[in-house]
Amino acid sequence: MRVPGLWYLRAALLAAALFVPLAAWAAPAVSPPTYELKVSFDLAQAKLLGKAVIRGRRGRQLDIDLGGLTVLRLSNGGRELPIPGGQEQTVKLRAAGPVEIDYEARFADSDENLISADAVQLQGQWYPTVAGMHVYHLSATLPEGFTAVSEAEAIRRTRTPAGVRFDFDFSHPLAAADGITLAASRHFVVQRSSYDKVVITAYLSPGHAQRAGFFLEEAKRYLRRFESELGPYPFKRLAIVEAPGGGGLSMPTYVLLESADFDAERIEDTALGHEIAHQWFGNLAYIDYEHGNWGEGVTVYFADHADAAARGRAWACRKRMIEGYENSVGSDGIPLTEFSSRHNRPTRSIGYGKSAMVFHMVALQIGQKAFLRSVRDFLRTERFRVAGWDDWRLAFERNSHQDLRWLFAQWLTRTDVPELRLDGIRDEPVAAGFALSFAVHQIGEPFRLTVPILIRYDGGERRVQAQIAKREQRVRVRLPGRPREIVLDPDYDVFRRPAPAEITPTIQRLLTRPEAMVVASTAEKERYAALPDILAAADTALRLHWRQVEGPRKTGTRSSGRQGTGAGRWREVFKRGQAAGKGRHDVSLILLGRNNPVIHRLFGDLRLPARGFGITVRTDPRNPAEVVAIITADARDDLRQDAALAIEDYEESSTVLVANGKLVAKQTAQSERGIRSAVP
Repeated sequence: MRVPGLWYLRAALLAAALFVPLAAWAAPAVSPPTYELKVSFDLAQAKLLGKAVIRGRRGRQLDIDLGGLTVLRLSNGGRELPIPGGQEQTVKLRAAGPVEIDYEARFADSDENLISADAVQLQGQWYPTVAGMHVYHLSATLPEGFTAVSEAEAIRRTRTPAGVRFDFDFSHPLAAADGITLAASRHFVVQRSSYDKVVITAYLSPGHAQRAGFFLEEAKRYLRRFESELGPYPFKRLAIVEAPGGGGLSMPTYVLLESADFDAERIEDTALGHEIAHQWFGNLAYIDYEHGNWGEGVTVYFADHADAAARGRAWACRKRMIEGYENSVGSDGIPLTEFSSRHNRPTRSIGYGKSAMVFHMVALQIGQKAFLRSVRDFLRTERFRVAGWDDWRLAFERNSHQDLRWLFAQWLTRTDVPELRLDGIRDEPVAAGFALSFAVHQIGEPFRLTVPILIRYDGGERRVQAQIAKREQRVRVRLPGRPREIVLDPDYDVFRRPAPAEITPTIQRLLTRPEAMVVASTAEKERYAALPDILAAADTALRLHWRQVEGPRKTGTRSSGRQGTGAGRWREVFKRGQAAGKGRHDVSLILLGRNNPVIHRLFGDLRLPARGFGITVRTDPRNPAEVVAIITADARDDLRQDAALAIEDYEESSTVLVANGKLVAKQTAQSERGIRSAVP
């Protein structure tokens, strides 16, 4: 059959177009359904009164999740419907016109929603949610003196007899999984600036108002950087809000930051860059949570990882991701296609760390130019649409002309992690130098990997790459000098298990061990009575055993026979320790007190903090897979006040000193960089 020429196809298309009715050309695109929400508050009762009106195509199936709200009235197209009662939390109906729901809710003890005399923060389910995409219009009435923020390109403020009404206009459809939020306070101090045509506003507490200028300027710097990589900022406004109820979040047009962020001296120690990057990743292109949340990984890559790269520490950032996964997840993870949100340490390592490493490995596979071109293509194509991992793969394939199905399959669906080993190292003199050969082994089912290798030799070093897709791959390299050392993956470009010598002894390493032996003298029991409860609250499954030792004491130190707070927990730990037996090397140790005799036995003269609460973590010299934590406190009150801060907020450090509720010093120990082996 003869294929028509291009001119023939053009003529045929033009002729067909001429017969299309004029009305078809002029027909507007179908408008998305709208969700109008009006709320007011009884602050003294922590109570919300709301009215939701859902408008859209008649006959549309609506699945409405009430989420524990109390429905006062329900109508469909003007017809009153029975009020759901009892355990009925979902209403299914076909729209006969506007669907109206009057409801109320109390949030006195809610973890996700806050209503108090001075502040409101609503980010959980605080209105009936409807499956699908809607354009939301929020109107919130609050007492005089409040300032409110929500997703909005424009905010209108109107005084009414009931107080002040805030109307938030946001014209883009939002997915039900994201929905809308509200943050309001009597005490916000508001400062404004601008970047190009974007209005940037800071809403901070009076105690942090002096930091507004710094954060506004840093926000401009992040916008400038992200626009150069990702394309124009997608909205007209950007608000930086100190969260009244805590928590770091990013919503279209505004970000919520913890109060602690505004105390940080360095912007890299805050979540500002991360949450602003989410304006593109999650707020411009929406996340398909059902098939895997990609938003955190790509945000870490463009924000946190890029911040580290600017300081020449990108390799260290990737090492922390790999170590965090080894510590928290090990071989018991979930595939990235099942990650939806962070709710503990393992899910954080999977959805943030491993996911960010996938984007890094894609960039190395296709090249940085094609990678950035793909990201901008993805954001244009998926603008205000729900997108998944497959959409990312297609964007990368379009712009690199590579088939990447193998890469996404192995990193998104497998739960195991590559484990690499070096052996079979041989070298021999050859003309003009030496020939070095060695084998790279994969333990377990092989991955398809590109492994960077650093070879140090007399007079210099050489970097090569090995393509590895089987259990053993031999590598041969000619060198101008005698080889001295081989280092696999020195910059952590491959998501893999670290070798034992690469693992840094940190607080995180301690908290993620299955069990630890607590070693202390009777004299220290009272001082550290609260420690088991503090550790139990630090998102850890660490099981404690107790061993009692006697050793030198400071002059005048006496053992108290009183059983203070936590004594019952210590008795439980003590019993487990007696049953566990002496001399075990397969558990980590927690040594209490500066004068604990085990410290000297293991480490000799070790310098410890002289005041405040201190925790120092070292690799156990008896077993490098375990750690030894030395905990010191001047008094029992130091432990209660400062231990939680040190353990929970600085878990990636090896030594932390806290006094009077403030960080005094922190340090991270050194560990090997890359899988290293000397050439014999």
